[in-house]
Formats: sequence, structure tokens, C-alpha cells
Amino acid sequence: MNLASMAPDALKTAKEEISHRWLALEDKVQPVFFLQWVWISLWFQKLKRPPVFVVVLDADKNDIACGFFVHHQQRRHKFFSISQLRLHSTGVREVDDINIEYNDLLCEPARLFDAWDAVIDGFLALRGQQGFSWDEIVLQGATDIAQDRLSNLGYEVHQRREQSAAFVDLKSLRQKNVFKKEDYINSLGKSTRAQLRRSIRLYESKGPLQFIPADGLDQAQVYLTALSQLHNEKWNRLGRVGSMESRFFSEFSFELLTACFREGRVEILRAQAGDHLLGYIYNFLNHDTAYFYLSGFVNEDDNKLKPGLVTHCLAIERYLNQGLDVYDFMGGDNRYKTNLGSRGASIVTFALQRATPILKIEALIRKMRNGILKPRDNS
Repeated sequence: MNLASMAPDALKTAKEEISHRWLALEDKVQPVFFLQWVWISLWFQKLKRPPVFVVVLDADKNDIACGFFVHHQQRRHKFFSISQLRLHSTGVREVDDINIEYNDLLCEPARLFDAWDAVIDGFLALRGQQGFSWDEIVLQGATDIAQDRLSNLGYEVHQRREQSAAFVDLKSLRQKNVFKKEDYINSLGKSTRAQLRRSIRLYESKGPLQFIPADGLDQAQVYLTALSQLHNEKWNRLGRVGSMESRFFSEFSFELLTACFREGRVEILRAQAGDHLLGYIYNFLNHDTAYFYLSGFVNEDDNKLKPGLVTHCLAIERYLNQGLDVYDFMGGDNRYKTNLGSRGASIVTFALQRATPILKIEALIRKMRNGILKPRDNS
């Protein structure tokens, strides 16, 4: 396999070619939502500095894999400057907080290891050319499965972050003839069952539970505006900043909605009991999977009312009946996710590091700090 790359300046004039190549490979690979052109193109068009477009070719010059890498200079330990190549992320928190997940090269799974081997060999060959340099390759929002795969390439692997992830196996539930929320609730643990049944009973005393999808883009934008307010209010009560207070995150979320809504690739749903609002959820739809991306729920005075649990329960019932196979809660160390579903692959951020003197020293310090190595006792 060989590596071909397109410099950042060339992206301005070659967008149509890149789009064609990505979409052709996307049609073949059928990737997760986050590796589809609609997400990737919206992301890189909003960057202040364009990324490097990389393609892996087979012996017949056919595209095997592709991805966008951003060069980022990271200051660490006050003194060290580390040169990073970041796949589909930037190293700038405000930009990366859109939270790509299942991040990887766009590639057929069976060829990913060889594709990554070609990418790294290509990057090594480019070192020193026109100022091109790198110390580590960073994958943010990848899976622990990807990390394990790439650890076999012979480079130091440094995991920076790990989050549990959870999903509901809708296909398995349907095989057990589960289609109604009551039957789904029966499959859950004792405590979760009790909370959901009590909360649903209390909500139904206010009026019938309804789960209302936006019936057009205009209403979807109204829903997202209301979701944003509820989302931010929740985090503000906890003394933190809500995601939708970030201009980049908010603009990206609305632009993604506009790009995908009419094709049925995203949806925003409103949950209510009679006229009483529970909240909103913003989900991505891709092949047989619904991905839960963002929510905003009413802050209830009665802690027996669980608007989030009930709304997710309604979503699961909806997708069971629509024939989807997976409701993916994605990353986040929230207990309700595993209470409603099962643990999936962890979402991680990690780096593949070259054996540079600075990174060797950093790895040694890290191992000593973690108790893997102990200083020699010379007494």
C-alpha cells in the first residue's frame, strides 16, 4: 500500500475531487455516522487552518483508506513542545468538543491495520520535507478496540482519556418480542424498573405521554433552540458551562441539523405528558443505528419525576418499532446509560508516539508516577 497526501492549501481548490473520493469509499465501507462526509466536511470547512487530506492506495492505485490530519503543536510540562498529527481533531478544545466518536480512518475494517501501517510509513518518509515533522499521532474519540489494534504497530501507545459507552440491543429485544415500553422496562434491573414505572405513572397523571418528532426543518430548529436552553440551564446549575454556550458547538449542531434533517439522518424529538414538557433529544440516524447526541430536559421539583429516563424509554420504544438494531448512548460515564442498556466498547483518546528523547523521558516519568517503575534504591 502507498500513501498519497494533499497539502492544506490544495484543499481549497480540490474539494470536489476529495468529496468524490470520500463518498465513493463511504459507499463501499458504510461507516459510522461520524465518518460520513456530511460530518467530516462540515467539520473541516469550519477550521481556521485546513487539514492534510491523506489517502492510502493499493497496488492498482485504488483508494483503500482516507482521513484528515491536523498538525498541532502542544506545550507539555511547561518546557516540552510536542508536534502532533491529529486525526479528525485539532487539539483546540472548543473545536474538539463537538465530540467525534468511533474515530478512525475511513476504511474497510479488515484492512485498517495495513492502512495505518502505510499511513505511518508515509508520515515517516515525509519527515523533514518542507518543514513536515511529527512526534505523535493522536486519535481522539476512538474505541479501545482501535487502540488495541494499533498497539501492535510497534509504537509507544499513551492513553489520555477513557470513557465507558453503552447501547441498547434493539435487535435482540425484538427477537424476544419486545416492542412496547412496558415490555422493555420488564427487561431492566429492579431499581431502574421501579424508577421508570413510578415516573411514567406520575407523568401520565398530567396527561398522556407523547413523543413528537419535528415535522419540518423550521420546527426542528425551534426544538433545537429550546433543547439548547434546557441543556445549558442544567450545566449552569452544576456550576459548569453547557455545550451549546460554545459558539462553535452551537453553530455546528444547527448546521448539521440543516444538512441532514430532510434526508432523515438526524431527528429531534419532544417528549411531553399532556401539556407538560419533559424535554428534547437530538439523535443521529445511520443504517440500523440511532446515536444519542444531545439532550435538554426540564428540571423537575419532584425528584420522583425522571424526564431523561422516560424520554430515552420512549426513544427506545420508537426505534424498536421502526426496525433499528441499536440505540447507541455513546461515550459518557453516566450510570443511567448502563442501567438502560449494556456496556459497549470504551471511547478513548490515545497517541502513537515515536521514540524521541523527549517522549522517552515523558514515558519514563509517567511510568514512575504510576508505580510501574520504581527508582533504584542505592542505599
